[in-house]
Amino acid sequence: MAAFFKKHRFKKKNKSGKLLRVGTISIVLIVALGTLGAGYASWSQQFDIFSTISTGNLNVEIKDVFLDSSDTHQSISFTAHKDGEIVDEVNMNVVTAVNPFGAVLVFTVQNNGTIPVTCTGIDQNAAAGLEVEIVESPPVIDVEETAAIKVRLTKGYSSDFQFSAFLRFEQAVN
Repeated sequence: MAAFFKKHRFKKKNKSGKLLRVGTISIVLIVALGTLGAGYASWSQQFDIFSTISTGNLNVEIKDVFLDSSDTHQSISFTAHKDGEIVDEVNMNVVTAVNPFGAVLVFTVQNNGTIPVTCTGIDQNAAAGLEVEIVESPPVIDVEETAAIKVRLTKGYSSDFQFSAFLRFEQAVN
């Protein structure tokens, strides 16, 4: 019987040893893959992307200005001073008894920028009682295109006054 136990114990030990080796390898493999999965799941990398986006530039120049119409007057003088080909100042002297006096000026502008523009209004530093408004303007002025913008000036009685006004342009959005 001792021989039977020896034989049986040896087989049992042998099966247990093989099972222990396969089980140990399986457990180690499961733990290793679990750790690898957890590491992969928690892995993150930060990317910093720096860039500059430019849609173009605005460059609208006033090429000419002329007096289109005015209310009755005794005398009127109108001059547009140019710096090269760009108008930088307009002088208008009016003697009139009309109250309020009105005049329409036509500005010829050229879009020298890289994007289409639209005239959105007038920024002004005007004397009290002076109204400056855009009467007519094209909806879009394309690149290298020249367009006319009509502006009406209306002023009640005054002896002398000066003002500055700037046409405001923005990128045209379709």
